[in-house]
Amino acid sequence: EGREVLWKLIDRADVVVENFRPGVLDKLGFGYDAVSRRNPRIIYASISGYGQTGPYRNRPGYDVVAQGESGIVDLTGEPDRQPVKVGASIADIVAGLYAYQGILLAMLARHRTGKGQRIDISLLDGMISTLTYQAMSYFATGVSPRRLGTRHPSIVPYETFETKDGFVNIGAANEKQWQNLCRALGFPDLALDARFNTMAGRLTNYTELRTILDAALRKLSRAEAFTLLAAYELP
Repeated sequence: EGREVLWKLIDRADVVVENFRPGVLDKLGFGYDAVSRRNPRIIYASISGYGQTGPYRNRPGYDVVAQGESGIVDLTGEPDRQPVKVGASIADIVAGLYAYQGILLAMLARHRTGKGQRIDISLLDGMISTLTYQAMSYFATGVSPRRLGTRHPSIVPYETFETKDGFVNIGAANEKQWQNLCRALGFPDLALDARFNTMAGRLTNYTELRTILDAALRKLSRAEAFTLLAAYELP
């Protein structure tokens, strides 16, 4: 009886979304081939750890494993500590967003062709796609990126700082913002210092600069820091 109910739903459905390990629904008679024969307009979205093809397809997949295998865990945390999982279930969330995009594109295609199609989403694929500039850096240099805490590998300052009563995140991603940060913290001349007046210089002399910024921000409360930074149009 349950099977008949499911077939009735499929007969009038636009989309089927399933999260079983590859092959499970085929054994139950509700795999993509069977469903699309019954309803050629159906869009069938499958979300799994490693996708419907390839050598890992039969492995179970979970968020923490996809985060680890993609390298995201190794990029997260302080340089001198062990790797850290992202605090949210980011692999699950990214996979869901990609599935949604795939479904929308398949609906657009169906509007033109009258035919549905299969969407194949992998947790691991989704996580690898988030590596973006970290992956580009590796391909360009052959050197694996490393954990930097909240630092950015090529923008300074762009990270978390401690205040009297908590933490603030500050991003000065261009020279105007860098000059405004120096004005906000009461040392406008620092922006012109030869050690720090270019992004390359701030990267090279990061430790020295961080010491200066830490000392200034620790004199402020979070509320004071927010008000001051906002006054100088700093994010």
